[in-house]
Amino acid sequence: MEVPMSASLGAMGSLLRKLHVLLTPEYQQLIEPVKDGIELLLQDLEVVKAAMVDLSETKAPTKMAHHWMNEVRDLSYEIEDYIDNTMHSCSNSGTDFESIDCGRIGEFGVSVREAWKRHEIYELGRGTSRFTCASSGQRLGPSPKWKGTKLFGVGSSKSELINKITEDSVPQFKVVSILGVGGVGKTALAKQVFHELRGRFECRAFVQASRMPDTKRLLRGILSQVRRHSQLPADCCTVQDLIDIIRDHIQDKRYAKF
Repeated sequence: MEVPMSASLGAMGSLLRKLHVLLTPEYQQLIEPVKDGIELLLQDLEVVKAAMVDLSETKAPTKMAHHWMNEVRDLSYEIEDYIDNTMHSCSNSGTDFESIDCGRIGEFGVSVREAWKRHEIYELGRGTSRFTCASSGQRLGPSPKWKGTKLFGVGSSKSELINKITEDSVPQFKVVSILGVGGVGKTALAKQVFHELRGRFECRAFVQASRMPDTKRLLRGILSQVRRHSQLPADCCTVQDLIDIIRDHIQDKRYAKF
């Protein structure tokens, strides 16, 4: 019999099962952005769980590895508590799980990815079979040139980033990148800018991608936000279909995608 919550993996096993359940037809009433967020979170958690299993099988894990595993275990408990409390609340109130917050799911996803970046930066997988096969001994962390550099857009630079997006003296189509070492808040900054500017655009979308993104799911996430309250055509099943629908909808409109 499987133990629901092992000492080494925290709530990871039971949490993954609960997230899988939320993606079954029983919960088809969940809105697309929430489903997309749960799928991305699930993918990232599965990667992190695999790393935890590797570290738990290591004969002499470092103190840093112990610290990282404790951090991820605590995060798994936090996410599971949120899922449990939300589902319990929905069951008691008879609502259709509308209280599952897309933004909260996204925040959990950011936390998981930042934890994974720290795993890479500190090379916590060194010495495991997974590290040897995946990296061939190459450094997983960032180049030394990043050490001590300032993340563009933090603090007072937030206004500069907003100005770059909204100024009229540059071409109509703009792409603005936020650069910085992993785990310093690039996604959080993008969210702040998105929420501040969203009212200025007729169409807007905020999507997050995993390390190996599913293009169709990303496009569906964009479409569900730019065409709010509109059902996706039943025969829309290809990436090109989604691209065409999005392009037709945002044509001649002011839009922003983060």
